[in-house]
Amino acid sequence: MLATAANAAVACLPPAAAAAAWRPRRHVDNRLQQKYRSVESAAQAAARKAAAKAAQIAQQAQQAQPPAGAGEVQRWMDSAQRSAQRWWEGQPAYSVGVSNRQQAYSSGAPPSPSAFGWVPLALAASVAFILMFGRRIRLPWGGGRRGAGGRWVMDRSLGGKMIFIPDADPTPASAAAAKQPRPLWGDDAAGSGAAAAATAAADAGPWGAAPPAPAAVPAEPDWWQQAPRFLVYATAERKQELQRQARAVLRQLEDAKLLQGLDYPLSGLVSLRTLCQEAGGYQVKPRTESGRDAMLRAGVKAAISAGQEGLFSMLGGDHPAKFVCGLAHDLGVPDRRAVTIVHAEVASTCRSALIDAEAAYRSSNQSDILLALIRLAGALQTFPLPRGSAEAELVAAGIAKQTSVEFRKSIFFEFGAVSPDLAALAAELLGFNPDLVMPVLRQRQAAAAAQQQKV
Repeated sequence: MLATAANAAVACLPPAAAAAAWRPRRHVDNRLQQKYRSVESAAQAAARKAAAKAAQIAQQAQQAQPPAGAGEVQRWMDSAQRSAQRWWEGQPAYSVGVSNRQQAYSSGAPPSPSAFGWVPLALAASVAFILMFGRRIRLPWGGGRRGAGGRWVMDRSLGGKMIFIPDADPTPASAAAAKQPRPLWGDDAAGSGAAAAATAAADAGPWGAAPPAPAAVPAEPDWWQQAPRFLVYATAERKQELQRQARAVLRQLEDAKLLQGLDYPLSGLVSLRTLCQEAGGYQVKPRTESGRDAMLRAGVKAAISAGQEGLFSMLGGDHPAKFVCGLAHDLGVPDRRAVTIVHAEVASTCRSALIDAEAAYRSSNQSDILLALIRLAGALQTFPLPRGSAEAELVAAGIAKQTSVEFRKSIFFEFGAVSPDLAALAAELLGFNPDLVMPVLRQRQAAAAAQQQKV
C-alpha cells in the first residue's frame, strides 16, 4: 500500500520537479546566486559604469544647450515669470532679483526698476483713450462712409435708428458728384428730376401743368352755420331733465367705446343731438378732446353717407351740414377744428372713390366707374372743398403718382358729364389746373351738344 501511494505521488509531480533532486529550503539562496551570478570582473563593471555616466552627462548637456537665438527669449520669459510671481505674492515690481525687501533697501545701491511695473498703467491709459476717441479714429484699413455717396434715413423697424444707405455704383461722369453725401431729407428739388418733370409737363400741354398753389382758405366755408337756431321752448324742469338725459347718452357712448371697443353708433349721436337741441342748445362735456373729435368724426362720416344716398332721415331729418354744425356745437368743438375734421373726411372719401374708379377703369367696368363718380359727386356736393385747399392738393399728389394721365383725363371728362358744377373741384383732386382744363371740358361739351342737335 505504501509503495503504491509513493509511486502515485511521484507520477503527479511536474517533469522539472521530478527531474531535479529534492533539496531543503536552506539551499534556495545558493540556487539564486548560481542563476544570477555576473560573469564580468570588477574592472569591467567599473568601466561600464563610467561609460554610462559619461553618456548621461553628454545627453544632459545637449538638452540644456538652447538653440540659436533662443537665449534672449528664454531670459525674457524667465524675467516675466519672476515678475508675475512677485506681483502675485505682493512683492514690489521694482525689486528685481531681490527676494527680501529689507535686504533691498539696506544694500546701499537702489533697486533697479522693472519695465513690467508700467504695464497696468499703460493698459488703463489705452482703454481710456479708446473710450474717449475711438469713434473719431479712422484706421487706414477700415471702411468708412466719409468718401461714399448716399444719405441718412430713419429706420422705423430699428426703433428710429439712423442708418446710412449708399448710392448705387456711379458712372465715371457722376463719380465726383456721388462722393458728396446727399442731405438728410432727400432729393434736390431743383435737380434733374425737376427738369425732367418740367419737360414732361410742357409736352403734355394743359394736362401736365402743375395744379395751382394752395390759396388762403377762409376760416368758415359757405356750408358752415355759425350759430344753430334753437326755436324749441321748454320749461326749466323740462330742460334740466333733457340735460340729464343728454349727459347719460354721452356717458353711454363713451363707455361703449372705452370698455367694449365699439364705434360710436349713429343712433346715439342723433339722440344726443336731439336732446341738446330740445334743451335749448345745451353743450355736453366729453372726458377727453380726442374722444370729442372722434364723436364728431363719426357724425361727419354718417352725414357724408346720408348726402351720397340722399337719406336725410338717417340724421333725424336734418340736412348733413346742419347736423354736423349742430353736433359740433353740442360737443363743444371749436369751429376751426370742426371745419378741419370735415375737410379731412371729405378728402378721404374722395380719394377712396377715385381709387375704386381706377380699379374699375383697369377692369373696364363702366358701371363701377359711374358708381364711384356718384360717390365722389355726393361727397363734394354735401361738403364742397374750398378752392386751392391743402386736402385737395394732398389727394392730387397721391392720385397723380398712382394713376396714369389717360385715366385721369377719362375720369375728368366723365365726371364733367355727371356733375359739371363740381368739375373744377374734381380737376384739383385729379392733379389738373382748373384754369387750363375747364376750357377744354366746355369745348368738348359744346361739341357733343352740337352733335346731338344735328342728329
